[in-house]
Amino acid sequence: MKKPPIDRMRYNRKNGPACKFIIPLKPKSTQSESKEKYKMEIHERALKAMNYNSLILTDDIEVEIAWRSVEVDHAVADIDNIIKPILDAMNGAVYKDDKQIRSLLVLRIPKGNRAEMSGYAEDFLEILENVDTDSVQIAIYSDSQSH
Repeated sequence: MKKPPIDRMRYNRKNGPACKFIIPLKPKSTQSESKEKYKMEIHERALKAMNYNSLILTDDIEVEIAWRSVEVDHAVADIDNIIKPILDAMNGAVYKDDKQIRSLLVLRIPKGNRAEMSGYAEDFLEILENVDTDSVQIAIYSDSQSH
């Protein structure tokens, strides 16, 4: 049986996400004054999503971050500035250190541009349905650990 083509480069995954959760807040950048409160919120939700289990200790971690923006403007924030607080917040909750991450996918979905997207929409259905507030969905994959 022929495998269907994938629409993006990624490692072959054996399992579903080790954890997946949504932060119903606009992401904070590295320069934001309120980033520490935001990081604490992510850390707590990550611990809960991991069922307060042990950390992933292997270096096969893949992270997918999807930001559903209610802004129409494409230049809402520098996407690279919102990644670091998110990854740092998961240190000690999901993994020991973010240097264990081997792959990172970051996607911003501005209001009104949903029709331009194609691919694995089922991975993002919950966040795509939320149209009234900014939200960030985080999914962590690890073949050595899944829940």
